[in-house]
Amino acid sequence: MRTMLNLFKTILALCVFVCSISACAANRSHNMHGASGETIDSKTESVMVDSSGSYEDCFKVKRGQVLNYKFSSSVPLDFNVHYHGSSEVIYPVLQSDISAHEGTIDPEKHDLDEEYYCLMWKNPGAKQCNISYKCDVLQK
Repeated sequence: MRTMLNLFKTILALCVFVCSISACAANRSHNMHGASGETIDSKTESVMVDSSGSYEDCFKVKRGQVLNYKFSSSVPLDFNVHYHGSSEVIYPVLQSDISAHEGTIDPEKHDLDEEYYCLMWKNPGAKQCNISYKCDVLQK
């Protein structure tokens, strides 16, 4: 009986381990061979941002690819998409006091071959908030 119980515990632990690895793989997937319309990078996340805090996530996007994003927040936030030019920070998207937004970033519209585009949320409010977002880098 004791052997069966130990075997059951081992199998259960293995199942939990395999499920946790699968969840991580599903949360952030990479396929660097992208065919037309194929997903190169994808991320779905839910994060908490403290009062007067901020959160940032960056994605590498090359010419011939686009970054699609959308988010919703439990409170209105300040939001931007930016990248770092040679001597300044450039903001293709700059929004204030919004709780949801979606859009597409195309490096070709900014005359770039490759860039890290960063999505940033700032919580100006007095209480913590939840942000849920999804970002996809797609081959055109």
